[in-house]
Amino acid sequence: MHKYLKKFFIDCDSIKDYYNKLIKKTEQLHYVGTTNEWIIDNYYLIAQYRTFINSENKLSMKLKKSNKIYEIIKKIADKYNYNLNYKILIKELNDYQRKNSFFTYEEVFLIPTLLNFIYISKLSEVVKRLESRLSSSDFILSIISTNDNNDNVSIKDFSEIDFSKPDNIFIFNNEIKRLGRRGKTIFKDFNKFLEENNISLGNVINEEYKTKSELNIVVSNIFRCIKEFSNYSSENIVSSVSFSEKKIEEDKVYKNMVEDTKNIYRNKIIVDSKRKKISEYDYVKQLLNDNEHVGYKLFKHGIKYRFSIYLLINTFFTILASYVLSYYFIPNRILGFIILLIPTSHIIKICLERLIGSFYKPRALFKMDYTNKLPEDKKTMVVIPTIISDIEKIDRVFNQLETFYIANKTKNLYFTLLGDVIEANKKDLDIDIEISNYGKDIADKLNKKYKSNIFNFVYRKRIYNESEDSYLGYERKRGALIQFNRI
Repeated sequence: MHKYLKKFFIDCDSIKDYYNKLIKKTEQLHYVGTTNEWIIDNYYLIAQYRTFINSENKLSMKLKKSNKIYEIIKKIADKYNYNLNYKILIKELNDYQRKNSFFTYEEVFLIPTLLNFIYISKLSEVVKRLESRLSSSDFILSIISTNDNNDNVSIKDFSEIDFSKPDNIFIFNNEIKRLGRRGKTIFKDFNKFLEENNISLGNVINEEYKTKSELNIVVSNIFRCIKEFSNYSSENIVSSVSFSEKKIEEDKVYKNMVEDTKNIYRNKIIVDSKRKKISEYDYVKQLLNDNEHVGYKLFKHGIKYRFSIYLLINTFFTILASYVLSYYFIPNRILGFIILLIPTSHIIKICLERLIGSFYKPRALFKMDYTNKLPEDKKTMVVIPTIISDIEKIDRVFNQLETFYIANKTKNLYFTLLGDVIEANKKDLDIDIEISNYGKDIADKLNKKYKSNIFNFVYRKRIYNESEDSYLGYERKRGALIQFNRI
Protein backbone atom coordinates (compact mmCIF):
# COMPACT_ATOMS: atom_id res chain seq x y z
CA MET A 1 0.00 0.00 0.00
CA HIS A 2 1.31 3.46 -0.93
CA LYS A 3 2.40 5.67 1.97
CA TYR A 4 -0.18 8.38 1.18
CA LEU A 5 -2.98 5.83 1.05
CA LYS A 6 -1.81 4.20 4.28
CA LYS A 7 -1.65 7.59 6.02
CA PHE A 8 -5.13 8.42 4.72
CA PHE A 9 -6.64 5.36 6.40
CA ILE A 10 -4.76 6.08 9.65
CA ASP A 11 -6.04 9.68 9.60
CA CYS A 12 -9.60 8.52 8.95
CA ASP A 13 -9.39 6.09 11.89
CA SER A 14 -8.15 8.77 14.29
CA ILE A 15 -10.91 11.17 13.18
CA LYS A 16 -13.51 8.41 13.55
CA ASP A 17 -12.33 7.58 17.09
CA TYR A 18 -12.52 11.21 18.11
CA TYR A 19 -15.96 11.58 16.50
CA ASN A 20 -17.22 8.62 18.56
CA LYS A 21 -15.89 10.25 21.74
CA LEU A 22 -17.71 13.47 20.90
CA ILE A 23 -20.95 11.59 20.29
CA LYS A 24 -20.69 9.98 23.75
CA LYS A 25 -20.07 13.43 25.25
CA THR A 26 -23.16 14.90 23.59
CA GLU A 27 -25.24 11.90 24.68
CA GLN A 28 -24.22 12.77 28.25
CA LEU A 29 -25.42 16.35 27.56
CA HIS A 30 -21.89 17.79 27.73
CA TYR A 31 -21.15 20.90 25.70
CA VAL A 32 -18.28 20.14 23.33
CA GLY A 33 -17.69 23.59 21.80
CA THR A 34 -18.12 25.11 18.33
CA THR A 35 -15.10 23.45 16.74
CA ASN A 36 -16.17 19.99 17.85
CA GLU A 37 -19.69 20.68 16.62
CA TRP A 38 -18.23 21.28 13.16
CA ILE A 39 -16.67 17.82 13.32
CA ILE A 40 -19.88 16.16 14.52
CA ASP A 41 -22.01 17.83 11.83
CA ASN A 42 -19.62 17.15 8.94
CA TYR A 43 -17.98 13.83 9.78
CA TYR A 44 -20.20 12.14 7.19
CA LEU A 45 -18.02 13.74 4.46
CA ILE A 46 -14.98 11.85 5.75
CA ALA A 47 -16.93 8.58 6.01
CA GLN A 48 -18.30 8.96 2.48
CA TYR A 49 -14.89 9.70 1.01
CA ARG A 50 -13.31 6.73 2.78
CA THR A 51 -15.98 4.47 1.25
CA PHE A 52 -15.20 5.96 -2.16
CA ILE A 53 -11.45 5.36 -1.76
CA ASN A 54 -12.11 1.74 -0.71
CA SER A 55 -13.88 1.21 -4.02
CA GLU A 56 -11.03 2.66 -6.10
CA ASN A 57 -9.02 0.01 -7.94
CA LYS A 58 -5.24 0.19 -8.38
CA LEU A 59 -5.00 3.49 -6.48
CA SER A 60 -1.68 2.52 -4.87
CA MET A 61 -0.17 2.00 -8.30
CA LYS A 62 -1.51 5.36 -9.53
CA LEU A 63 0.02 7.10 -6.50
CA LYS A 64 3.57 5.91 -7.24
CA LYS A 65 4.57 9.16 -8.94
CA SER A 66 2.51 11.50 -6.78
CA ASN A 67 5.23 12.92 -4.49
CA LYS A 68 5.81 16.06 -6.56
CA ILE A 69 2.18 17.06 -7.04
CA TYR A 70 1.38 16.16 -3.40
CA GLU A 71 4.01 18.55 -2.05
CA ILE A 72 2.89 21.32 -4.43
CA ILE A 73 -0.76 21.05 -3.36
CA LYS A 74 0.23 20.90 0.33
CA LYS A 75 2.27 24.11 0.01
CA ILE A 76 -0.68 25.86 -1.64
CA ALA A 77 -3.08 24.67 1.10
CA ASP A 78 -0.65 25.81 3.85
CA LYS A 79 -0.20 29.16 2.11
CA TYR A 80 -3.93 29.90 2.31
CA ASN A 81 -4.46 28.28 5.74
CA TYR A 82 -6.59 25.65 4.00
CA ASN A 83 -9.03 28.34 2.90
CA LEU A 84 -8.89 27.42 -0.79
CA ASN A 85 -11.47 27.70 -3.52
CA TYR A 86 -11.48 26.30 -7.03
CA LYS A 87 -10.26 29.48 -8.73
CA ILE A 88 -7.35 29.98 -6.33
CA LEU A 89 -6.24 26.35 -6.66
CA ILE A 90 -6.32 26.45 -10.46
CA LYS A 91 -4.43 29.77 -10.54
CA GLU A 92 -1.72 28.53 -8.19
CA LEU A 93 -1.25 25.25 -10.08
CA ASN A 94 -1.07 27.01 -13.44
CA ASP A 95 1.36 29.64 -12.09
CA TYR A 96 3.62 26.83 -10.87
CA GLN A 97 3.59 25.14 -14.29
CA ARG A 98 4.44 28.36 -16.13
CA LYS A 99 7.49 28.81 -13.91
CA ASN A 100 8.51 25.13 -13.84
CA SER A 101 7.45 22.07 -15.84
CA PHE A 102 4.00 21.01 -17.00
CA PHE A 103 2.13 18.34 -15.06
CA THR A 104 1.45 15.00 -16.71
CA TYR A 105 -2.08 13.67 -17.19
CA GLU A 106 -1.44 11.11 -14.45
CA GLU A 107 -0.48 13.86 -11.98
CA VAL A 108 -3.44 16.07 -12.89
CA PHE A 109 -5.93 13.23 -12.47
CA LEU A 110 -4.60 12.68 -8.94
CA ILE A 111 -5.18 16.28 -7.84
CA PRO A 112 -8.72 15.79 -6.40
CA THR A 113 -7.63 12.65 -4.53
CA LEU A 114 -4.45 14.20 -3.12
CA LEU A 115 -6.29 17.38 -2.20
CA ASN A 116 -8.70 15.38 -0.04
CA PHE A 117 -5.81 13.37 1.44
CA ILE A 118 -4.06 16.61 2.45
CA TYR A 119 -7.19 18.16 3.94
CA ILE A 120 -8.06 15.01 5.90
CA SER A 121 -4.46 14.79 7.10
CA LYS A 122 -4.69 18.37 8.39
CA LEU A 123 -7.99 17.58 10.08
CA SER A 124 -6.33 14.60 11.75
CA GLU A 125 -3.62 16.91 13.14
CA VAL A 126 -6.27 19.27 14.51
CA VAL A 127 -8.20 16.35 15.96
CA LYS A 128 -5.11 15.19 17.88
CA ARG A 129 -4.81 18.64 19.47
CA LEU A 130 -8.52 18.72 20.28
CA GLU A 131 -8.39 15.21 21.68
CA SER A 132 -5.45 16.15 23.89
CA ARG A 133 -7.42 19.14 25.21
CA LEU A 134 -10.50 16.97 25.75
CA SER A 135 -8.46 14.37 27.68
CA SER A 136 -6.88 17.09 29.80
CA SER A 137 -10.29 18.57 30.52
CA ASP A 138 -11.69 15.18 31.57
CA PHE A 139 -8.65 14.53 33.78
CA ILE A 140 -8.84 17.92 35.50
CA LEU A 141 -12.60 17.61 35.99
CA SER A 142 -12.15 14.19 37.59
CA ILE A 143 -9.62 15.59 40.10
CA ILE A 144 -11.85 18.57 40.90
CA SER A 145 -14.81 16.21 41.36
CA THR A 146 -12.90 14.20 43.97
CA ASN A 147 -12.59 17.41 46.02
CA ASP A 148 -16.25 18.45 45.78
CA ASN A 149 -16.84 17.51 49.41
CA ASN A 150 -13.42 18.52 50.71
CA ASP A 151 -13.90 21.61 52.90
CA ASN A 152 -10.14 22.06 53.37
CA VAL A 153 -9.30 21.87 49.69
CA SER A 154 -6.13 23.71 48.64
CA ILE A 155 -3.91 24.03 45.60
CA LYS A 156 -1.81 21.15 46.93
CA ASP A 157 -4.74 18.78 46.26
CA PHE A 158 -4.25 19.39 42.54
CA SER A 159 -0.53 18.54 42.36
CA GLU A 160 -1.24 15.83 39.77
CA ILE A 161 -2.11 18.51 37.20
CA ASP A 162 0.78 19.61 35.02
CA PHE A 163 0.48 23.41 35.14
CA SER A 164 3.42 23.88 32.81
CA LYS A 165 0.92 23.32 29.95
CA PRO A 166 -1.14 26.41 29.03
CA ASP A 167 -4.13 24.17 28.17
CA ASN A 168 -4.24 22.83 31.73
CA ILE A 169 -3.96 26.32 33.23
CA PHE A 170 -6.85 27.56 31.08
CA ILE A 171 -9.06 24.54 31.84
CA PHE A 172 -8.30 24.59 35.59
CA ASN A 173 -9.02 28.32 35.79
CA ASN A 174 -12.47 27.76 34.23
CA GLU A 175 -13.39 24.65 36.21
CA ILE A 176 -12.46 25.65 39.79
CA LYS A 177 -15.47 27.98 39.77
CA ARG A 178 -17.66 24.94 40.37
CA LEU A 179 -16.17 24.66 43.89
CA GLY A 180 -18.00 27.85 44.87
CA ARG A 181 -16.52 29.78 47.81
CA ARG A 182 -13.78 27.24 48.29
CA GLY A 183 -12.71 27.99 44.74
CA LYS A 184 -11.86 31.58 45.67
CA THR A 185 -9.21 30.39 48.13
CA ILE A 186 -7.78 28.00 45.54
CA PHE A 187 -7.84 30.75 42.92
CA LYS A 188 -5.69 32.98 45.17
CA ASP A 189 -3.21 30.14 45.74
CA PHE A 190 -3.32 29.37 42.02
CA ASN A 191 -2.51 32.98 41.06
CA LYS A 192 0.34 33.01 43.57
CA PHE A 193 1.68 29.78 42.01
CA LEU A 194 1.54 31.33 38.53
CA GLU A 195 3.33 34.50 39.67
CA GLU A 196 6.08 32.45 41.27
CA ASN A 197 6.58 30.69 37.94
CA ASN A 198 6.41 33.93 35.89
CA ILE A 199 3.20 32.87 34.12
CA SER A 200 0.63 35.52 33.20
CA LEU A 201 -2.91 34.14 33.49
CA GLY A 202 -4.19 36.92 31.21
CA ASN A 203 -1.73 36.00 28.48
CA VAL A 204 -2.60 32.30 28.81
CA ILE A 205 -6.32 33.06 28.48
CA ASN A 206 -5.76 35.32 25.45
CA GLU A 207 -3.55 32.73 23.73
CA GLU A 208 -6.06 29.96 24.42
CA TYR A 209 -8.92 31.93 22.92
CA LYS A 210 -6.73 32.78 19.96
CA THR A 211 -5.83 29.09 19.51
CA LYS A 212 -9.48 28.08 19.81
CA SER A 213 -10.42 30.62 17.17
CA GLU A 214 -7.65 29.44 14.83
CA LEU A 215 -8.65 25.79 15.20
CA ASN A 216 -12.27 26.65 14.58
CA ILE A 217 -11.35 28.55 11.40
CA VAL A 218 -9.13 25.74 10.12
CA VAL A 219 -11.78 23.06 10.75
CA SER A 220 -14.51 25.15 9.10
CA ASN A 221 -12.18 25.83 6.13
CA ILE A 222 -11.41 22.12 5.77
CA PHE A 223 -15.04 21.01 5.62
CA ARG A 224 -16.09 23.91 3.41
CA CYS A 225 -13.33 23.14 0.91
CA ILE A 226 -14.03 19.39 0.92
CA LYS A 227 -17.66 20.20 0.10
CA GLU A 228 -16.74 22.70 -2.61
CA PHE A 229 -14.21 20.49 -4.38
CA SER A 230 -16.62 17.55 -4.36
CA ASN A 231 -18.64 19.56 -6.91
CA TYR A 232 -15.76 19.40 -9.39
CA SER A 233 -14.85 16.22 -11.25
CA SER A 234 -11.41 15.11 -12.42
CA GLU A 235 -12.43 16.25 -15.90
CA ASN A 236 -12.97 19.81 -14.63
CA ILE A 237 -9.49 19.80 -13.13
CA VAL A 238 -7.91 18.30 -16.27
CA SER A 239 -9.43 20.87 -18.62
CA SER A 240 -8.38 23.73 -16.30
CA VAL A 241 -4.90 22.58 -15.24
CA SER A 242 -3.41 20.30 -17.88
CA PHE A 243 -1.52 22.24 -20.56
CA SER A 244 -1.52 19.11 -22.73
CA GLU A 245 -5.33 19.07 -22.52
CA LYS A 246 -5.57 22.75 -23.40
CA LYS A 247 -3.35 22.11 -26.42
CA ILE A 248 -5.23 19.05 -27.70
CA GLU A 249 -8.55 20.89 -27.34
CA GLU A 250 -7.41 22.96 -30.31
CA ASP A 251 -8.62 19.93 -32.25
CA LYS A 252 -12.34 20.74 -32.75
CA VAL A 253 -13.36 17.08 -33.02
CA TYR A 254 -11.65 16.12 -29.76
CA LYS A 255 -13.17 19.10 -27.95
CA ASN A 256 -16.69 17.80 -28.65
CA MET A 257 -16.06 14.20 -27.55
CA VAL A 258 -17.55 12.57 -24.43
CA GLU A 259 -15.24 12.15 -21.43
CA ASP A 260 -14.89 8.37 -21.82
CA THR A 261 -13.59 8.85 -25.35
CA LYS A 262 -11.27 11.65 -24.24
CA ASN A 263 -9.84 9.32 -21.59
CA ILE A 264 -8.99 6.77 -24.29
CA TYR A 265 -7.09 9.50 -26.17
CA ARG A 266 -5.36 10.68 -22.98
CA ASN A 267 -4.24 7.16 -22.03
CA LYS A 268 -2.86 6.66 -25.54
CA ILE A 269 -0.94 9.95 -25.26
CA ILE A 270 0.48 8.85 -21.89
CA VAL A 271 1.66 5.50 -23.27
CA ASP A 272 3.04 6.89 -26.55
CA SER A 273 4.87 9.83 -24.94
CA LYS A 274 6.59 7.45 -22.48
CA ARG A 275 7.55 5.13 -25.32
CA LYS A 276 8.92 8.04 -27.37
CA LYS A 277 10.57 9.52 -24.23
CA ILE A 278 9.19 13.01 -24.79
CA SER A 279 6.85 15.16 -22.72
CA GLU A 280 3.11 14.77 -23.22
CA TYR A 281 2.84 18.43 -24.22
CA ASP A 282 5.50 18.10 -26.94
CA TYR A 283 3.86 14.91 -28.21
CA VAL A 284 0.47 16.66 -28.46
CA LYS A 285 2.13 19.49 -30.39
CA GLN A 286 3.46 16.93 -32.86
CA LEU A 287 -0.02 15.46 -33.30
CA LEU A 288 -1.41 18.93 -34.12
CA ASN A 289 1.09 19.69 -36.86
CA ASP A 290 -1.56 19.68 -39.63
CA ASN A 291 -5.35 19.91 -39.97
CA GLU A 292 -5.85 16.15 -39.65
CA HIS A 293 -7.77 14.98 -36.56
CA VAL A 294 -5.34 13.75 -33.88
CA GLY A 295 -7.18 10.45 -33.58
CA TYR A 296 -6.06 9.37 -37.04
CA LYS A 297 -2.45 9.62 -35.91
CA LEU A 298 -2.99 8.09 -32.49
CA PHE A 299 -4.93 4.99 -33.53
CA LYS A 300 -4.20 4.27 -37.19
CA HIS A 301 -1.10 2.13 -36.71
CA GLY A 302 -1.32 -1.63 -36.85
CA ILE A 303 -5.07 -2.02 -37.47
CA LYS A 304 -4.77 -3.51 -40.98
CA TYR A 305 -1.66 -5.40 -39.96
CA ARG A 306 -3.42 -7.09 -37.02
CA PHE A 307 -6.43 -7.94 -39.17
CA SER A 308 -4.16 -9.55 -41.75
CA ILE A 309 -2.53 -11.70 -39.05
CA TYR A 310 -5.97 -12.68 -37.71
CA LEU A 311 -7.13 -13.66 -41.21
CA LEU A 312 -3.93 -15.60 -41.89
CA ILE A 313 -4.13 -17.57 -38.61
CA ASN A 314 -7.83 -18.27 -39.13
CA THR A 315 -7.25 -19.53 -42.68
CA PHE A 316 -4.21 -21.62 -41.74
CA PHE A 317 -5.89 -23.51 -38.89
CA THR A 318 -9.11 -23.94 -40.89
CA ILE A 319 -7.22 -25.60 -43.75
CA LEU A 320 -5.08 -27.66 -41.37
CA ALA A 321 -8.04 -28.90 -39.31
CA SER A 322 -10.14 -29.63 -42.41
CA TYR A 323 -7.27 -31.55 -43.99
CA VAL A 324 -6.66 -33.68 -40.88
CA LEU A 325 -10.35 -34.39 -40.25
CA SER A 326 -11.04 -35.22 -43.89
CA TYR A 327 -8.99 -38.42 -43.44
CA TYR A 328 -11.64 -39.73 -41.02
CA PHE A 329 -14.70 -38.24 -42.76
CA ILE A 330 -15.47 -39.91 -46.12
CA PRO A 331 -13.43 -42.03 -48.54
CA ASN A 332 -13.13 -39.17 -51.03
CA ARG A 333 -10.72 -37.04 -49.04
CA ILE A 334 -10.78 -34.04 -51.39
CA LEU A 335 -14.57 -33.85 -51.23
CA GLY A 336 -14.45 -34.34 -47.47
CA PHE A 337 -11.91 -31.51 -47.18
CA ILE A 338 -14.18 -29.13 -49.13
CA ILE A 339 -17.28 -30.11 -47.09
CA LEU A 340 -15.45 -29.62 -43.77
CA LEU A 341 -14.09 -26.15 -44.63
CA ILE A 342 -17.25 -24.23 -43.62
CA PRO A 343 -18.03 -25.89 -40.22
CA THR A 344 -14.32 -26.03 -39.36
CA SER A 345 -13.81 -22.33 -40.17
CA HIS A 346 -16.74 -21.47 -37.90
CA ILE A 347 -15.28 -23.49 -35.00
CA ILE A 348 -11.79 -22.03 -35.53
CA LYS A 349 -13.28 -18.52 -35.66
CA ILE A 350 -15.07 -19.00 -32.30
CA CYS A 351 -11.96 -20.47 -30.62
CA LEU A 352 -9.68 -17.76 -32.00
CA GLU A 353 -12.00 -14.94 -30.95
CA ARG A 354 -12.29 -16.33 -27.41
CA LEU A 355 -8.51 -16.64 -27.21
CA ILE A 356 -8.00 -13.08 -28.44
CA GLY A 357 -10.74 -11.82 -26.10
CA SER A 358 -8.88 -13.24 -23.09
CA PHE A 359 -5.79 -11.17 -23.96
CA TYR A 360 -7.30 -8.01 -25.44
CA LYS A 361 -10.17 -6.13 -23.84
CA PRO A 362 -12.72 -4.64 -26.24
CA ARG A 363 -12.31 -0.90 -26.76
CA ALA A 364 -15.31 1.39 -26.42
CA LEU A 365 -16.57 3.11 -29.54
CA PHE A 366 -15.61 6.76 -29.81
CA LYS A 367 -18.52 9.12 -29.11
CA MET A 368 -19.23 12.81 -29.60
CA ASP A 369 -20.80 14.86 -26.81
CA TYR A 370 -23.96 16.59 -27.98
CA THR A 371 -25.59 16.74 -24.54
CA ASN A 372 -26.06 20.51 -24.54
CA LYS A 373 -26.57 21.24 -28.22
CA LEU A 374 -26.02 20.07 -31.78
CA PRO A 375 -23.73 22.33 -33.82
CA GLU A 376 -24.99 23.81 -37.08
CA ASP A 377 -22.94 21.42 -39.18
CA LYS A 378 -24.35 18.41 -37.27
CA LYS A 379 -28.08 18.96 -37.80
CA THR A 380 -29.94 15.71 -37.15
CA MET A 381 -33.29 14.34 -38.27
CA VAL A 382 -35.13 11.79 -36.14
CA VAL A 383 -37.16 9.68 -38.58
CA ILE A 384 -39.88 7.09 -38.00
CA PRO A 385 -40.53 5.12 -41.23
CA THR A 386 -43.84 3.28 -41.17
CA ILE A 387 -46.59 2.04 -43.49
CA ILE A 388 -49.69 4.24 -43.18
CA SER A 389 -53.07 2.73 -43.94
CA ASP A 390 -55.28 5.31 -42.16
CA ILE A 391 -55.11 8.78 -40.60
CA GLU A 392 -55.34 7.38 -37.05
CA LYS A 393 -51.82 5.99 -37.42
CA ILE A 394 -50.56 9.46 -38.32
CA ASP A 395 -51.91 10.77 -34.99
CA ARG A 396 -50.26 7.95 -33.04
CA VAL A 397 -46.84 8.37 -34.63
CA PHE A 398 -46.85 12.18 -34.39
CA ASN A 399 -47.76 11.89 -30.69
CA GLN A 400 -44.68 9.69 -30.30
CA LEU A 401 -42.50 12.20 -32.16
CA GLU A 402 -43.85 15.05 -30.03
CA THR A 403 -42.90 13.09 -26.90
CA PHE A 404 -39.38 12.66 -28.30
CA TYR A 405 -39.17 16.41 -28.92
CA ILE A 406 -40.35 17.33 -25.40
CA ALA A 407 -37.69 15.01 -23.95
CA ASN A 408 -34.98 16.38 -26.31
CA LYS A 409 -35.52 20.09 -26.87
CA THR A 410 -32.19 20.49 -28.59
CA LYS A 411 -31.42 23.06 -31.25
CA ASN A 412 -30.79 21.63 -34.74
CA LEU A 413 -32.75 18.44 -33.95
CA TYR A 414 -35.74 17.73 -36.23
CA PHE A 415 -38.47 15.07 -36.35
CA THR A 416 -40.07 13.48 -39.41
CA LEU A 417 -42.80 10.93 -40.00
CA LEU A 418 -41.71 9.06 -43.12
CA GLY A 419 -44.96 7.57 -44.39
CA ASP A 420 -44.88 4.55 -46.68
CA VAL A 421 -47.77 3.63 -48.95
CA ILE A 422 -49.78 0.42 -48.67
CA GLU A 423 -49.46 -2.19 -51.38
CA ALA A 424 -52.08 -1.80 -54.20
CA ASN A 425 -52.95 -2.98 -57.70
CA LYS A 426 -52.71 0.56 -59.09
CA LYS A 427 -50.32 3.50 -58.66
CA ASP A 428 -52.66 5.93 -56.83
CA LEU A 429 -55.47 5.40 -54.34
CA ASP A 430 -58.13 7.89 -53.20
CA ILE A 431 -56.91 7.60 -49.60
CA ASP A 432 -53.42 8.80 -50.60
CA ILE A 433 -54.53 12.42 -50.94
CA GLU A 434 -56.38 12.30 -47.60
CA ILE A 435 -53.31 10.82 -45.84
CA SER A 436 -50.92 13.30 -47.47
CA ASN A 437 -53.02 16.36 -46.58
CA TYR A 438 -53.78 15.17 -43.03
CA GLY A 439 -50.11 14.45 -42.31
CA LYS A 440 -49.06 17.91 -43.51
CA ASP A 441 -51.79 19.54 -41.38
CA ILE A 442 -50.65 17.72 -38.23
CA ALA A 443 -47.01 18.71 -38.85
CA ASP A 444 -48.04 22.37 -39.41
CA LYS A 445 -50.10 22.41 -36.18
CA LEU A 446 -47.16 21.10 -34.17
CA ASN A 447 -44.80 23.64 -35.73
CA LYS A 448 -47.21 26.46 -34.84
CA LYS A 449 -47.58 25.06 -31.32
CA TYR A 450 -43.81 25.12 -30.71
CA LYS A 451 -43.16 28.17 -32.94
CA SER A 452 -40.49 26.44 -34.99
CA ASN A 453 -40.27 24.31 -38.15
CA ILE A 454 -39.31 21.11 -36.33
CA PHE A 455 -41.85 18.52 -37.51
CA ASN A 456 -42.17 17.19 -41.04
CA PHE A 457 -44.35 14.71 -42.90
CA VAL A 458 -43.16 12.83 -45.99
CA TYR A 459 -45.40 10.48 -47.97
CA ARG A 460 -43.97 8.27 -50.73
CA LYS A 461 -45.26 7.36 -54.17
CA ARG A 462 -45.83 3.82 -55.39
CA ILE A 463 -43.81 2.16 -58.13
CA TYR A 464 -44.55 -1.06 -59.92
CA ASN A 465 -42.72 -4.12 -58.56
CA GLU A 466 -42.54 -6.96 -61.08
CA SER A 467 -41.70 -9.67 -58.53
CA GLU A 468 -44.72 -8.70 -56.38
CA ASP A 469 -46.89 -7.86 -59.44
CA SER A 470 -48.25 -4.82 -57.59
CA TYR A 471 -47.59 -1.17 -56.77
CA LEU A 472 -45.74 -0.41 -53.50
CA GLY A 473 -42.98 1.74 -52.00
CA TYR A 474 -39.44 1.11 -53.21
CA GLU A 475 -37.87 -1.53 -50.91
CA ARG A 476 -40.19 -0.61 -48.06
CA LYS A 477 -38.50 0.92 -44.93
CA ARG A 478 -34.93 0.55 -46.15
CA GLY A 479 -35.84 2.10 -49.47
CA ALA A 480 -37.74 4.89 -47.72
CA LEU A 481 -34.64 5.83 -45.70
CA ILE A 482 -32.40 5.64 -48.77
CA GLN A 483 -34.69 7.91 -50.77
CA PHE A 484 -35.13 10.29 -47.81
CA ASN A 485 -31.33 10.69 -47.46
CA ARG A 486 -31.16 11.70 -51.10
CA ILE A 487 -33.57 14.62 -50.61
